[in-house]
Amino acid sequence: MNPPEERKPAARDSSEEVSLTRLATNTTSMKNYLVKDGEFTSFPEIQATSAQQLIARGIKGLFPIQQHCFYPVYNREDVIARDLTGSGKTLAFCLPVTEYLRKNNMLGSRRIQAIILGPTRELAI
Repeated sequence: MNPPEERKPAARDSSEEVSLTRLATNTTSMKNYLVKDGEFTSFPEIQATSAQQLIARGIKGLFPIQQHCFYPVYNREDVIARDLTGSGKTLAFCLPVTEYLRKNNMLGSRRIQAIILGPTRELAI
């Protein structure tokens, strides 16, 4: 019996490798939204009624994942976000979608306006 052959990892052509960081720095079409803090007043797109409802539920401002997702989602850009369980990812997607629909008088039209794919693996188990 012959000993098993040693397997070497396949060589990767470095020209085929794509780095999101490199892509972001080399692409001018990716926007960089600057947000000063997570206060509701820093986001004029968030209606006062929404802010009051969130404050009444104990949410005093937006967490980092929510701050960074707000404008790309609000501006209807594709977003993939990843953060820890309990970090507020669901609100990060739902709040800007709700505010966009409200601004454009589409909220309550009883038609599908958005699809948010979730839950994360931790919530699915």
